[in-house]
Order: sequence, then structure tokens, then C-alpha cells
Amino acid sequence: MDRMENMMANGIRPYGPGKFYTLIDSYIHEMTLDGGADQEASYPDGGGWFGFVALDRDTLQRVREIATERDDRLTLEETNQLRDHAAVILFERSDGIVEASWYSDLKDADEAWNEIEEEVYDNDEELDEAPKGSTSEPSAHRAPPRIRISYTSITPGDPEDPDGYEEDHGWIDEEGVEFEPDEDDLEDDMTPSESIVNQAAKFLEDEGATNPSSTAFHIGVWYSTEFQVTDYGTGEEEERSFHLKGFSPEEEAEIYKEMRDN
Repeated sequence: MDRMENMMANGIRPYGPGKFYTLIDSYIHEMTLDGGADQEASYPDGGGWFGFVALDRDTLQRVREIATERDDRLTLEETNQLRDHAAVILFERSDGIVEASWYSDLKDADEAWNEIEEEVYDNDEELDEAPKGSTSEPSAHRAPPRIRISYTSITPGDPEDPDGYEEDHGWIDEEGVEFEPDEDDLEDDMTPSESIVNQAAKFLEDEGATNPSSTAFHIGVWYSTEFQVTDYGTGEEEERSFHLKGFSPEEEAEIYKEMRDN
């Protein structure tokens, strides 16, 4: 049995001739086209693009939605692959072929991503002046980082049925709130990056999103509120989650430190 036949037998469907190896890889890649990558890096002059995707429940939901839009439904094995892995790193080569590396351990994924960033930055002429491994300011030409907001709501049902409840989740603000350096912060001798971190941490605190998704920092950590009753008639409760997009790894780490210290 060759590799493709083995995948089909295991419920992981191949993409067939084209730029992807499996269908699930293609759905993950399509999600990144709409801002779904937690981190991105590119070689200069079209030499290739990398995307880091943390596999949280919002990612699973979005992949399911993309499959539905394609009149498809994930197999049980494909769903389990998403649930059993912590992250995917995509590499879109200069010839358009997309390779996907799946990681069951976020620490391994973070280490692989750090190596990718070092290699990309070493090949980027715009960053030649920044010492390797430094926490230099991100490029002034980057798009403003954003915080996207999702929700999860739970409505209780029959108290004698442990599965008798309704759960719903989706986006409140899929585009996200943008963050730019604040003039007052800059006048106080903050760097643009420090100002963005300061504003993002304050925004999360003001929104009550003080619960990080992990007790240890990694790229892609998100922050959630406590569940709060939104409908006393039905008992519906809602939790909101806040997802960082476009922040540098150093900025994400500083935001995490700020939130843990609060």
C-alpha cells in the first residue's frame, strides 16, 4: 500500500494533483488567507511564505466552516487530527506548493518557528542591521497588529441529561481591533512596540480577558473572560476570547507577562 492509499484508508483524504498534500492542509491554508495565521514570515523576493497556526477550538470551527462551504464534511480522522495536534506550520514554496508540518506539542512548534524566523530574518535585507536574536522593533511598514474577538455561549437544557445543553460559538469581531503607537507613550520615551504592548494589555484588562489559554507562554496564546449570564430567562452564559494577530513574538511574550503580572 503506497502513502496515498494508506492515508485514504486512515480517513485522511489526499488533495489529489495540485499544490497540497491533503484536503485538511488545503482548508488550513485557505483559513490563513483571511487572516487566520497567528504568525507569518516570508523570504524576500517571493522566496516562500511561512504561516504558524495554533489549533484551538476557533480554528477547528473555521476549518469545518470552510469544508461546509466546499460542500464537504471532515472525516472523523481529520477532526481528530485537528484535535490531537497543537499547531501547524505551513510553507508555501516559490513554486506554489504548500507543505504542512503538524505538531502535537506547542513547545516543539514554537522552537521550529523560532528557527524559521531566524533563517528568514537572516535572508531579509531590511533586517540586516538587527542583531540576530535581538528584540529590535518590528518593521514600521507592517500592518497594525489586531485583537480579534470570539464568543462561546452555553444554554443549559434538561438537568437530568448531561449532554442536554446547546453550545454556540463564532466571531464578534473577526477583523479585530487595531493597535497603533500612542503619541503620549512615545513622548514618554516608549518605543512604538512598547506602546502597542501597553495598549493591548490595557485593552484586554478593560475587557475582563484576564485568563490566558496556557499557564506557559507560547505563540498563539489567547485570553478569555469568565462565563457570564447573558439571559437569565434561559440561563445562557457567554465567554469571550481575544486572539492576537500580527504581533511580533516579543510583543506577544510581553503582553503575556503583563497579563500574568496583573
